[in-house]
Amino acid sequence: MASWAGRIIGAYEIIEPLGQGGMASVFKAYHMRMNRYVALKMIHLEHASDPIYTARFEREAQIIAALDHPNIVPVHDFFEYEGNMCMVMKYIDGMTLRDVLVDGPLRIEDILKVMDSISSAMDFAHERGVLHRDIKPSNILLDMAGTPYISDFGLAKFSEMGETTISQNVMIGTPYYMSPEQAAGSSTITNRSDLYSLGVVLYELILGRVPFKEGTPYAIVHSHIYHPVPLPSSIDPTISPLVEGVLLTALAKTPEDRYPSALAMMDALRYAVEQGLANGQSVVSSSMLRSQDSISRRVAQSLMMQDSRVAPIPRMSAMGESKPSAGSGIGSNSPARTTDQAARTAAAPEAPSIAVSPVLLGVIIAVLILLGGLTMGTLLNGSESPAAPTVPANPVQPTAVQNAAGNGDPSGALLDIPPLTIEQAQAQIAERPDDPALYLALGLAQDAAGQDPSAAFQAGLDAAQDEGLYWASLGFQFAQRERLIPTVESFNLALMALPENDPNRPFVLGEGGRALYDLAINPEVLNPAAYAALEAWYRALPSESNPMIALIMARARIAAGELDSARELLSTLANAPRLGIQVRLVTAELEGAAGNTDQARQLLVSLQASGGQGPPWIAPRIDALLSELQGE
Repeated sequence: MASWAGRIIGAYEIIEPLGQGGMASVFKAYHMRMNRYVALKMIHLEHASDPIYTARFEREAQIIAALDHPNIVPVHDFFEYEGNMCMVMKYIDGMTLRDVLVDGPLRIEDILKVMDSISSAMDFAHERGVLHRDIKPSNILLDMAGTPYISDFGLAKFSEMGETTISQNVMIGTPYYMSPEQAAGSSTITNRSDLYSLGVVLYELILGRVPFKEGTPYAIVHSHIYHPVPLPSSIDPTISPLVEGVLLTALAKTPEDRYPSALAMMDALRYAVEQGLANGQSVVSSSMLRSQDSISRRVAQSLMMQDSRVAPIPRMSAMGESKPSAGSGIGSNSPARTTDQAARTAAAPEAPSIAVSPVLLGVIIAVLILLGGLTMGTLLNGSESPAAPTVPANPVQPTAVQNAAGNGDPSGALLDIPPLTIEQAQAQIAERPDDPALYLALGLAQDAAGQDPSAAFQAGLDAAQDEGLYWASLGFQFAQRERLIPTVESFNLALMALPENDPNRPFVLGEGGRALYDLAINPEVLNPAAYAALEAWYRALPSESNPMIALIMARARIAAGELDSARELLSTLANAPRLGIQVRLVTAELEGAAGNTDQARQLLVSLQASGGQGPPWIAPRIDALLSELQGE
């Protein structure tokens, strides 16, 4: 595989190998015209003339191409190169759910978030007649924001077509996650077989283990067919009875006794969790109560430790990963990361997918497990990457605009985001696919319609010239819409991406700070529910988050009456660069809220006397606060 590095295959330059299986190899590649990294899957030369392998490979591409969903890894291209079949997919810089679980149980909030997205994607596939047949943690990818994707449709089929000669009369799947009907090699596999596999994943997420894990693969398969599922309460007596009922329904032996859809399963789980909390019960395994890190923080911290990056840049939840950048190392695999991933695999092995005749199962299943096919989880492994190809210096030039608050943009660098409907944005993107502002317009329209905007925001980031200004442009738009958490997330990403010496940074600090501050003092925006969500989001951030975000959190805590925690947070910002006057302003507000009016007044008078310092919006705020104190 290493000999492919540096070769040009069609429109793609091979960067490094990511993994290989019995049928194909996967490479990290660079699409020069689109300025992005991709995962290029190529069938092995020895199988290129075999009609069974080529038919399966082409079928996989056709199935994925029919599934346009934000939580399914998409296919970008499919072509033949010198007799080799090649499939081009989105490159996910992150980890598999299997790798994440090595670090311990997940919080119930993250279980619900991941499973909601995966359930939506699974139902989407089922509605279009596609059965995955190999749902398991290693086929669920998580990018740096914790956004999940279903991958590896190599064993999938169109349900209405029936079995082909590729998989007729064979057992398809992975033993630990296989439904009873799959294990028995049934010819009538329905969507409820995938739902059983998803139920096993949910069982593992909640209890920290799969239902059947002891013995040979044959014994595990036999248990799925004939043995009752171990009661969750026998593993952890503290588990909620309602949650236990959800798991047992999901893992019913008879398909008709299971949930009719993945989202129906999640609706039942959410109800069980809510009722358990209302009754003061433990809704999840007691070990999970000790889990502190959010899934996005866990993925980001793991990759920051593994990758040789210049600086860690947190990613926005549900907005995808960063665009590739020459020389930055973002999206690349370092030797340290490869070693760590190998260690994870050794620590938590998972049997690969198999396709075996039941008659021969007892004899050859172990061999097939060792020789199983390539899964998309191998996209997240690899060796040291060679030098990145040259990236065009200015793929797209942003337009000078006024920001959403109506304040002039002196740098002329913010994106001009037109107000468009989803259909209008899609039509304009078709005409101008390199304009990042159009993708932001599409994502904002999708967000307003209650749809997931992550795919649109990611596509725009791939086309953007400047990541910091891209997120800042979005932040002003969300601020105008009074969307608190998306605004905070956007500006946090913007400031983490903008270097300290960037000429646009003072503008984003000043006007972005004003937008955030205005939301934090608006009681209609920062209501109790919004504050609780914001606090949970902030606690999940890496410790390297921008000081301005910490300052806004301090102001939000003042508004919520959490004065001690606000004071503690402000104490960490005493020496924050470029934020001195803002820190003193918020400190004065804290003292006023605490009843220390003399101290508050002294701080404000001192700030007033130093006029001209800090962003322009500070002075009117100081005057207003002084007037309020004098009126008491």
